[in-house]
Order: sequence, then C-alpha cells, then structure tokens
Amino acid sequence: MIQTAPDMVGLPRAAFRHFTYAALSVPAPDNMPAAVKVSPDILASHAGTYDFGPSLFARATGGTSFRYPDAYELFAIDPTCCVGNPNLKPESSDNINGSIGGRIHRGTTAVDLEVIGFYRKISNLIVDVDDGTGSGNTITANSDDAVKVHGVSLQGSASPTPAFAATMGYTYTTSEQGNTLAGGYSSLPGLPSNRVNASFDVHPAGKRYGGSLTFFYVGDIFDNVSGFGKVASGNYSVVDLAGRYFLDAQRRHRINVRLENLFGDDYATGHGRGFPDAGGAPYVTSTLGVPRTLHVSYTLAY
Repeated sequence: MIQTAPDMVGLPRAAFRHFTYAALSVPAPDNMPAAVKVSPDILASHAGTYDFGPSLFARATGGTSFRYPDAYELFAIDPTCCVGNPNLKPESSDNINGSIGGRIHRGTTAVDLEVIGFYRKISNLIVDVDDGTGSGNTITANSDDAVKVHGVSLQGSASPTPAFAATMGYTYTTSEQGNTLAGGYSSLPGLPSNRVNASFDVHPAGKRYGGSLTFFYVGDIFDNVSGFGKVASGNYSVVDLAGRYFLDAQRRHRINVRLENLFGDDYATGHGRGFPDAGGAPYVTSTLGVPRTLHVSYTLAY
C-alpha cells in the first residue's frame, strides 16, 4: 500500500489522506479452464478522505475488481435446471464510491451520519441463458452487455447515553443494461431494491449483563427460475433478540443467548425448480428463511 504525501496535492497535511493499492493478476497455465486464463491485468484501488473540520468529512474510493466463476458455474450438470460452461470468462468491474458524513454532539449524545453513493460497471457478468432445447433448462454464459449497478446508502449511529447505542441504515439499489440478463430482464436477479437494517444495544456500566435487538428488512427481489421466468421474492422483515451475561468480573467468561426470528415469520430467501419423484411437470420451489430458533453459546476470552 502506498500513502501519497498530502503536500503533493497542495492541501493541509491534517486535512487530506490518500491511499493507493495496486496488484498484478498473473495468468494461469494453459491447461487450466478458460475461466482462470486471464490476461495479466492491474487491479487498483484508490481512497481519499478530506476533513473539513472535526465534525465533517468527505471521502471517495475507486478501483477495479474481478470474480472467478465458481465450480458450479463451470461444470454443473443439473437435470433440474442448468448446465455449467467451462469456457466462462471472469467477471470484472469498475467501482466508485463517494460519501459525506459527520458527527453531531449534543451534551453526552453523539450522532454519526453518512450518505454514500455508489456505482459499479460490471463486464462479462455470468448469467443463465436458455439452452435452446425448448426444455426450459439454462446454460451459464457471459453477458455481452456491461451491467451498471448504482444506488445510495444512508448510515447512522447514536449513543444517547453511555449505556445505550443504536445504528440504522437504508440502502437503495438499482441495475440497468441491455436485455441479455437471465430471462431477458433489465435488472439483476437476487438484488434487493431496498434494504433496511437497525440494531439497538443496552450495556449498563458496571453490570455483567447486556442485550440487543436487531431488525432487517429486504425489499422487492425477483429470481429467475428455469422454465418459469421471473418469480417475485423479498418483501420480508426479521427481528432477532439477544442477551449476554459475564460470569466473572474480568469478563472472560460469557454466556450468549439469541432468539433468531423472534416473531416466527415465514419467508422465502430464493426460488428454484423441482420435479416430482414420480415424474411429471416441474414446479417452483422456495428456500425458506430460518424459523424461530434459540441459540445458546459460551465464549472464553484469553
């Protein structure tokens, strides 16, 4: 990692911080699948932060990245849905993030806020396309069109008292490109349009116990199911409740209790295609979220 000297950009040393990271990808041997035969390339990441004062800052990051296909995308032979493709190319992307944030003090209360905008341009996106046999099955392939994903995120945290802390966040995401995504849709399967998360933690000073409540909401999603096309998903929320107790004054021994999915809501995190054991027409399957579940654990710090 290289740190650029602040005086090179003509800004006060305390106000501007800049970091650059670069790595060289090395091509694989010729006997490897096409997916790992990448040309030598530079993967770079740049980050800069400017402090307007003790309570206000702006920062930006930009860079490139890539993802190799996994074994399923390369070699799957799944009679219920899809076939892999050993000639897949790795996905690559250009990424830009920009944000502005700050801290507000009111007595003993501290509130941190940040607004983040992000943009991704993905090339060679790995998608499922119809295999052309009329069976409804698909084969993995690289999209010819670049896919653009962009959105905005609002993040905040607050500590109204020394014994209580809260965090909240909201993210809106959308994607766009041509009509070569799975099923010919103009947005990415499995990408939620809206997501909300929040957590509240109680930790009384001098006490051995504490607790937390977490909440998350996932907005509209759709899955591409072979033979069925676009299947709606998402639109669910989950609440978890947790507590902890330290068995000793040194806080080395801790008992943790967590009740996942406090209200026992039923929700699906994804969909696929299934077939009756005795044969017949395929049907849509659902991957269900975790039901109400109690977790108990012990932690030793040393």
